[in-house]
Amino acid sequence: MANDGKAQILSALAQAYGPMGWQGPTIQRVLRGVNARAAWARPIRRRHTIWELTLHMAYWTHAAHDRITGRRTAFPRSPRNFPRQPARPDAKAWRADVKLLADQHAALVRLVKSLSPRQLGRRVSRRWTAAETALGVALHDMYHAGQIGLLRKALGK
Repeated sequence: MANDGKAQILSALAQAYGPMGWQGPTIQRVLRGVNARAAWARPIRRRHTIWELTLHMAYWTHAAHDRITGRRTAFPRSPRNFPRQPARPDAKAWRADVKLLADQHAALVRLVKSLSPRQLGRRVSRRWTAAETALGVALHDMYHAGQIGLLRKALGK
């Protein structure tokens, strides 16, 4: 993959996470101003909360990083895929989980920046290359930004 491919992946990651994206609200934007109580609330029955989606994005960003590096590292929350939110809203825990997402995003961006075109083109699973995996994180985040936007509307936020 050419260096312009790396620039496109980094651009997609930046536009999905924020602060600005041409496609609409970014993760940073939809999470801005959300307090612990709103993040924890379940305004639509049998659907995920903002908090659960935030942890889900953090987990899959972490998983993508591990796939690209070929290492298995511990994720600080469990279970996998949709880690549990706390039993009650807690402002300190909410800030920590938003920071966890930010830290996972930053680590993936640093990793992509460090990869050569050859490394970006290397398969990291049966189906996907490192480049496709990193781009998938951006697409995944954009999808969930839309869901969070809808949850905010349902909460009147």
